[in-house]
Amino acid sequence: MKFQKLIIVLFVLSLASIVIVSVPKLKRAVKESLLDDKRVILGKVQGSVIADGPSFVILKIKQRDEIFVEIYREEDKSEALNFLQKLEVSEKNEGSFTFHGELTNLAFADIDEDGYKEILVPVFNSDMTARLYTFKFNSASNLFDVFSSK
Repeated sequence: MKFQKLIIVLFVLSLASIVIVSVPKLKRAVKESLLDDKRVILGKVQGSVIADGPSFVILKIKQRDEIFVEIYREEDKSEALNFLQKLEVSEKNEGSFTFHGELTNLAFADIDEDGYKEILVPVFNSDMTARLYTFKFNSASNLFDVFSSK
């Protein structure tokens, strides 16, 4: 009798699992309810976009299954941080790369030698193929945009 009840319970749990996995909306709802909401800072860089320009604090953050970059402008005298911008990264897996001989997961450097520093964000896509997101400072808007070479 006990084994029959155990088998019935296991069968119902198995059936419920199959339904949840096969219905995308249910799968997403269960996944979101199980994921932790806390923010984890994966990387931090600090510096000026141009020489003698304002200082920025750049954070690479993971929350739930999203990775994004937040940019804060640092006030000169008070060192207070003012939120400036949030940059979306469509990949979900943390990445790193070797930059100037050191392993890093976030970099801030002038890679195209135009006098403005770019933000470099390494990640992996779902197939674990490495991707490097590059964000370039736009002096007209005073914000960062996705860099695309033409």
